[in-house]
Amino acid sequence: MMKNIDQIKNLLIEISDLLNAGHCPEWGSVFLRMSREIDSDPETVRYQIVSSYRGYSDLVLYENGTLLVDQTNKLDDLRNELFGLAKGYI
Repeated sequence: MMKNIDQIKNLLIEISDLLNAGHCPEWGSVFLRMSREIDSDPETVRYQIVSSYRGYSDLVLYENGTLLVDQTNKLDDLRNELFGLAKGYI
């Protein structure tokens, strides 16, 4: 069983919010879905987090054609934290 589910859930929601604000709603919905499913199926969500880690590592967030540097850096930090928590339970 995965520990720190609440912490992981909060990270998933925060990442989803950043992705939606940065005009990446497809990815945002993926992370929101995982946040909703983690209580009922934590092992599947853990696997999804670990397996998707590289899939969105090159995302950059934009608004009106302007790179959102701080938000992109925050996304990267959250992504690394989330991966570390999920990978710790392999």
